[in-house]
Amino acid sequence: MRIWTPPPGTKVVFRIQAPAERQIAADFGIKLPRFDHVELLFDDPRWPEFLAALAASSTSGPRRFTSLWLEECPLNPRDQDWARLDPGPSAFRSPARAPKNRHFAWRNGVPLASQTFIDTVLRAGLTGLGWLPLADSHPQDPQRWFEIFAREPIGRGLDHPLMIASLHEAALKERGIDRSRREGEPTVSLPRLDLAKIEHPTLLKMLELAPPQYFCIRGASRFVEESLPRTDFAYSGWDIRSRPEPGYRGRPRRHICCNSKARTALLDAGVMKPTRFNTLVVVSAADAHSEVLDQTISEPIPPPVYTAEEAEAETAKRTALSTGSTLDRPRIRSIRQTVELLQERVADGAWVTVQDSNSSVDFDSGEFTTAPEAWRLVSPLLPDGIYGETPQEDHHFEFEWCVPHWNECAREEPVDDPDERPSKDDLVIAITACGDCFTVRRGSPDWPTEAPVILWDHETDSIHDQWPSIAAFVAHIVAVCDHKRHHESME
Repeated sequence: MRIWTPPPGTKVVFRIQAPAERQIAADFGIKLPRFDHVELLFDDPRWPEFLAALAASSTSGPRRFTSLWLEECPLNPRDQDWARLDPGPSAFRSPARAPKNRHFAWRNGVPLASQTFIDTVLRAGLTGLGWLPLADSHPQDPQRWFEIFAREPIGRGLDHPLMIASLHEAALKERGIDRSRREGEPTVSLPRLDLAKIEHPTLLKMLELAPPQYFCIRGASRFVEESLPRTDFAYSGWDIRSRPEPGYRGRPRRHICCNSKARTALLDAGVMKPTRFNTLVVVSAADAHSEVLDQTISEPIPPPVYTAEEAEAETAKRTALSTGSTLDRPRIRSIRQTVELLQERVADGAWVTVQDSNSSVDFDSGEFTTAPEAWRLVSPLLPDGIYGETPQEDHHFEFEWCVPHWNECAREEPVDDPDERPSKDDLVIAITACGDCFTVRRGSPDWPTEAPVILWDHETDSIHDQWPSIAAFVAHIVAVCDHKRHHESME
């Protein structure tokens, strides 16, 4: 029997939805966000009385928490610890619209890096990273972008010390999982704790008030020192099935990890933020306190996203596609030229304008006076709504015009990267059919004349797409309309 108590620094992550229990939390000074979980240290002195007050409440039945789990703090990290690169909440769609200050991003789950990022890797002499050109990159783009991948594995990793490996592997076998796909599991759920004894009274009370099916203990991702590659970059994470669900362009997906040398070089160059590195704990095999999978599994680790031969072939293919393309990016004009362009399209019958389809809208009202000057000039000439595709891009673009209004759904709690989260200073200027918002932010460098435009995903509060200016956003709208009109004329 394993006896376990939460180690120092462990956080409790939970959610409470019932108004009565939320008020109890507020009475104890615990601020609950509207849409997300709250984190509170396990050793916070408020827990005993807070749990007692929740238990005394009967408005939500026996379960007061709607979800609850523990996250352990990594213990005794070493200097040689590695980190997993995290692109954050920002999506990536077109190299032409990538912000100048962003150098690491993702598209469809695939990590991408800018030319500045690649130059940093080369200048620092970092090893183990491969990159491929993007077929949709263009000489007119502010910066070249590449798909990146790691060439060597960091190892299989280690299970959480509480994990009973035999039970975990039996469950995988029932699902038809090949043991060669096995990698360390840092999270242990309540059903896997049947051979562990929990004696801490606060934790026992939490378990009485939380749904047992959601409870788990999330430890740090751990790797064995003896199995580390001699490169500065490595990959981890693969699908547990030998034929995983295809990723971008049919390729498998892997995490990219780097050592402290690479982390320092990327930070010093300003191409990564400190919050974009998720710590990986490195321990010796003797200190693993769990099965060392790198030693007990003889089958080779799944290969990287691209082998050397595949990367060479893919590079040639993409280079040919990029060189052979005759499509140009939408040309970004001045606001005066943009207005003239819109007037030409309207006169040509390309679309019905907002002012014609919404004749009751007062463009001199208070809502419009809060918008940047550029939007006030172009807004009446825009189409009421469009749905189509842009040349050289593999996604649909939706746009529905709306009366400008200040964002009322932004999160209230502080965040590490406020420029990558919605703000109450965001002015919503358009929407999509599913509720995503196009916004400009008060306080932008060119405000109140101009401003960057951001499309926010309403489900994740992350950036879905972005344009450096209103003029660039309108150029994109015109390109979509022209492309759609061309295809309709060909039918």
